[in-house]
Amino acid sequence: LIIDLLSLAVLFIYLFNLSWQQKIMIPIVAACLGFVVNGFRVALMAILVAQGDKEAFEYWHIGDGSLIFSIVASLFLCCFCWFLLSRNENESKNSINYSK
Repeated sequence: LIIDLLSLAVLFIYLFNLSWQQKIMIPIVAACLGFVVNGFRVALMAILVAQGDKEAFEYWHIGDGSLIFSIVASLFLCCFCWFLLSRNENESKNSINYSK
């Protein structure tokens, strides 16, 4: 999950014009977000194993349930990137162009 989010972050960095601080921040946020979301997935699987529910464990471990966590993490990263882009757009609108 961390590698998936890092590849999405690199793609985002190449697609949009960002400051160098944002280019550093996005992969860090992606790795942390992947770690946290995967931590929730592992905690859920540990609870299922403790309860003895092997079928549910298989669903969340190798079934379609594991993809749900990937989608959620990707959506969180996309929302963060959208927030950065909207901030950049607002800053560019508010800046004064002295070259006129």
